[in-house]
Amino acid sequence: MVVLSSLFLVFINFWILYSRRMKSIFNPIKIFSFFLAVYYTVPSVMFSIFSYENPFSPIEKSLLTYQNFLITVFVTVVIFVSGLIKKRNIKTFNYDYSSQTVFVIAIALMFLGLYVKIQLFLDGLYSVENKLTLGPSRLTRIQVFFRNIDLWGFLILSPIIPKLVYKRQKPITKLIYFTYLFVLIYFSIIQGRRTGVILPILTVMASFILYKKSSIKKLIPLGGIVIATLVSVTYNRVKNAGISFSQDVAQILMDSILARLFNPYTVLNKVIEQGSINDISGFSLILKGFVPSFLYANKPDLSIGNEFGKSIGLIRSNDNFTGINPGWLAEGYYYFNFFGIVLSAVIFSLLLSVFSKNTNLKYESSVLFLLLLIQLLSSGFQMEIAASTNFYFKTAIILWLITSFSSRLKVRT
Repeated sequence: MVVLSSLFLVFINFWILYSRRMKSIFNPIKIFSFFLAVYYTVPSVMFSIFSYENPFSPIEKSLLTYQNFLITVFVTVVIFVSGLIKKRNIKTFNYDYSSQTVFVIAIALMFLGLYVKIQLFLDGLYSVENKLTLGPSRLTRIQVFFRNIDLWGFLILSPIIPKLVYKRQKPITKLIYFTYLFVLIYFSIIQGRRTGVILPILTVMASFILYKKSSIKKLIPLGGIVIATLVSVTYNRVKNAGISFSQDVAQILMDSILARLFNPYTVLNKVIEQGSINDISGFSLILKGFVPSFLYANKPDLSIGNEFGKSIGLIRSNDNFTGINPGWLAEGYYYFNFFGIVLSAVIFSLLLSVFSKNTNLKYESSVLFLLLLIQLLSSGFQMEIAASTNFYFKTAIILWLITSFSSRLKVRT
């Protein structure tokens, strides 16, 4: 039965990927199905059919049939709810913003964020992730906000850069952009942050593929680049963790990479084993996150990683700093079992469609929203529901405001 449940999930995943009803490779559901394959379908096949055992992520295999069923339910609800949302090209979401003002603002954001990153690095707050930073040296909300503000500038410029490259325009802007990209990747490497390295590469490659309207075959080199990068960063991370390579290096690297990619699947398995807390109020964090901190004195932390990790037995009770990213499915089940899965799928499908179904990819703003969607699916899919929802929605609104209004202003040059 477990094999059949896994094969059925594979069938649904491939049906979405190759469906003729969704011709564009950048259809939101197609992108969703790609990351679904990485985080859930492939692990399902490895654990259910090939009986894979990962020393870093042991699982309870007697639960796999029910687990595969829950994943199938999540996917079905996402497809159904997304299909109910009609596609309309809304004018305010479709505009070009290639203006000098936008360039200046985007570059200013990139420099500001890099400055904060460098200051944090010099203060010893930027280190390899598996070396835990404790006590008063933890980052404040303000530090976290300004540390990542450079990503806004990077995302704003990304839809424009391919045009500048192919038309050989604005060499200074291109130099700043690619220098920033190198520095951003370097910072992620020294931290051992694999997602932090891969996401910028995915963003740049997706921008160029969208600009050239490339076919799915053009994604093969992208896959090779991502895999090579993932291996190199994992090697650095494992080495800094003090793990000996006296054994089979290839096996250690493969197990470490698969443990990272399969984490949403293995955490879901652990949640099913431990059981849900039957408290649907956890979803209220999504709404609380939209309230600005200055209006909400006791605003709760949107990350439940520490509390969640302790609840399922993956974090010691006296450890108040480590966090476990549950992923959308695991958190939904953690709150309210099967019905939590359904509710999280409804919220997720709304995020997939709220911007992307209202945009036309011939406009720079529409490409920007799609790049944000890729960010949500590649990293937010693995995180907490409230944190990833708020990041995606707030970032989309802020970048829409920056690009739509600043493109109307004139900068003297």
